[in-house]
Amino acid sequence: MAETKPVPQTLGAVRKARQVLKEKALELLEEHRAMIKQAAASGKYEEALKASQWLLEHLPAEEGERIIDSSAAKQVVVPPTQAPPIFNIGFQLGGITPKAQLPESTIEAEVIKKDG
Repeated sequence: MAETKPVPQTLGAVRKARQVLKEKALELLEEHRAMIKQAAASGKYEEALKASQWLLEHLPAEEGERIIDSSAAKQVVVPPTQAPPIFNIGFQLGGITPKAQLPESTIEAEVIKKDG
C-alpha cells in the first residue's frame, strides 16, 4: 500500500511568494501607467506612445486572451538597403535546337567635353 506524504511546508511559502510577486507587479504596472500619463502631459507624446505600445505588448494574458495579439503588435522592419529576393526561373525544352545568338561586342568610346 502506498504511503501518503504530508504536504511540505514550502508549499505555503510558494503561495505567499506568488502573492507578494503579484502585488509588486501591480505596483509596477501603476507606476508605468503614471509615467506614461506624465510623459503625455509634458508633451513627450512619442515617448508616451512607445511606452504604451510596450505595455500593451507585454501585459500578461488573462484567461488566455490578450488586449493585442503579440504578433500584431510587433512590426516587421526590413532594412532599406536590403533588396527583396530575386528569383530567376528558366526552363529549356529538349529536342529543339537553340536559336543562334549574336556574339558579344564591346564598343570603346571616348568622352569629349565641350567648353562653354
